[in-house]
Order: sequence, then C-alpha cells, then structure tokens
Amino acid sequence: MILRYFTLFSAIICLLACKEQPKTPPTAVGQPIVPMQEDFAKRCPNAQDVVWDTLDVGFSALFTDDEIEKKAFYDAKGVYQYTATFIEQESLPKAIQQVLDKKYQNAAAVSLQIDSQKGRTYQIELETSTDYINLEFDESGKLLKEEKHPLSNEEIQRQEEEGVDQNHK
Repeated sequence: MILRYFTLFSAIICLLACKEQPKTPPTAVGQPIVPMQEDFAKRCPNAQDVVWDTLDVGFSALFTDDEIEKKAFYDAKGVYQYTATFIEQESLPKAIQQVLDKKYQNAAAVSLQIDSQKGRTYQIELETSTDYINLEFDESGKLLKEEKHPLSNEEIQRQEEEGVDQNHK
C-alpha cells in the first residue's frame, strides 16, 4: 500500500515537472509577488528545482532540499503558511512510532512533517483493511487529531484483488 502512495506522489511530481511551470512565483493582479519570492529564498536557501503553482487558496512551491522533496504553501496574499515534507516512518519521533507500532502495526502509512510558524506537527495517513485514518501529532508524540473514514466496497475489492492480507491490517 505505501508503495502505491509513493508511486502516486512520484507520478504527480513527474507530471508537474513535465508541464511547463514558471520558475518564479505567480503574479497577483499582474504584479509579481516579490515579497513571497524573497521570503521563500530566506526560508529555503538550498531549494533546487523549484516549481511554483497557483492554488485556489494561494500558491505552492514544490522543490528539493538536500535531495528531499518538500512543498511550501503561501496564502493568496503571498504570506507563508507551512512547509510539508514526506518522511519515512523511521524518521518520526519515537513516541509517534510507538503509537503506530502498537495501534496500527500493519497499516500502510504515508507520513508528512509539517513546519509552520506555530511549530512542527506530523500528519500520518493510514490505510487498514476497513478504514482510511488521518492522524495528527505534535512534536512530543501527543495525538492532536484522529479521523476515520470507512473504505468503500470498491476499495475493499481492490485490496482483495491486489492480494492484501485482510487479517494483517
């Protein structure tokens, strides 16, 4: 399952890279958002392969930093919101790893480290044999939010076709 998530993420990255993207931030009402570009350069001085995109709620910059893929988000006024980094489960704080090992031992997981002006949090997306689960933790490993959404019959059927062992999730 986790391989599917990373494959999907890689496909999205490839599509973004293949599509012509501006190397500088998008403009608002025809004027370059220079403060956003300057802020990005200060926050991410080692950013490479930067690809800017316009979102419904603002802007994002997909980039690599020390060969790690990251994405910075800005609101519609060009004000920094947060940076998301895909990380391996082994890179999560030990307290979070313990919760995942105890409660979600065999679930497929995708982990994000979110850095914002409010601090660092971790968002984990899990898939079990019956549910999608979204978890949010603070740096100390305290669970801040847990949301469960049942899988549809089609998703359960897909798991069975892929040979997912229902007894181990």
